Amino acid sequence: MSGKPRSTKRISRISTIVCLLLAISLATASDAQPAKKMHRIGYLSAIDKATESPRIEAIRLALREIGYIEGQNIATIYRYADGNFPQIAKLAQELVRLKVDVIVPTGGDPVIRAAKEATQTIPIVMVGGGSEPVGAGFVESIAPAATLPDLQT
Repeated sequence: MSGKPRSTKRISRISTIVCLLLAISLATASDAQPAKKMHRIGYLSAIDKATESPRIEAIRLALREIGYIEGQNIATIYRYADGNFPQIAKLAQELVRLKVDVIVPTGGDPVIRAAKEATQTIPIVMVGGGSEPVGAGFVESIAPAATLPDLQT
């Protein structure tokens, strides 16, 4: 057994999966864009920055490992509801107005739903928590090549 705690291993696995999905979403978004485009990730959380910090850092490190570096080719715009669930829809709409390339909602069904209701065109990468995506009505199916406006899973 390695020295990493079980929760750290789980965050690391989740972060790796999320990063691969983000990379695919960003690559898809950049197909018609110039090569030097700064990709914008909208990170939408139901909770506060301090609580999200380990997940955010794990995602940032995993993205760096596959060539996406904060400030060089990606910029992350963070929005936290701080437990104020009525605020989530407003924050999701703000990310859409800011024209992010992908939205990463964390915090379960209410956050995913707010992101989905805010946009029909921006890819959404679901992170942790929440119901099974097909059963919850977030996507029609889980397929390797989900198309917009389906959520990227």
